[in-house]
Formats: sequence, C-alpha cells, structure tokens
Amino acid sequence: MNKNKIFVGNLPFSMSGYSLKDLFFHYGQITDVEIISESNTGRSKGFGYITFFNQSDAKKARLGMNGKDVEGQNIIVNIT
Repeated sequence: MNKNKIFVGNLPFSMSGYSLKDLFFHYGQITDVEIISESNTGRSKGFGYITFFNQSDAKKARLGMNGKDVEGQNIIVNIT
C-alpha cells in the first residue's frame, strides 16, 4: 500500500492528466499523475492515480475532494 498515492474514480472521460493535476495541486506537491486509458483506443477509462510527495497531503486531498462535483460527476477519492 502506497499511502502517498490516491485513486481518483468516476472522472469525466475528457479529463487529461494536466486537468487532474490542476484539481489537486493545492493539496501539496504532486510527484506523478496517471490517467488510465484503454490500450487499443487510448480512451480514458474514467479513473486515475495521483502520487503526492507527502502522505499527509494525500490524506488532505482525499478528505477535500472525495464526492466533489467535477464536470457533473461526483468523483471518488481513496488512498491506494
């Protein structure tokens, strides 16, 4: 279990890694952002991962963003 890393689900399919980072950067230093895509089409699967430098920042991001509306969808945020 990586307590610095969060799962972000129920994302709009149009969400890019840059957009995802923009939603979470104010919670702390981000070291990696990944949107999971279909291997054959490159289309987003609607979820991704963000890795923070500090575990406490990942916790703050989960508490602050879980259930928030992003482009009409309530996102799901959990520590991985």
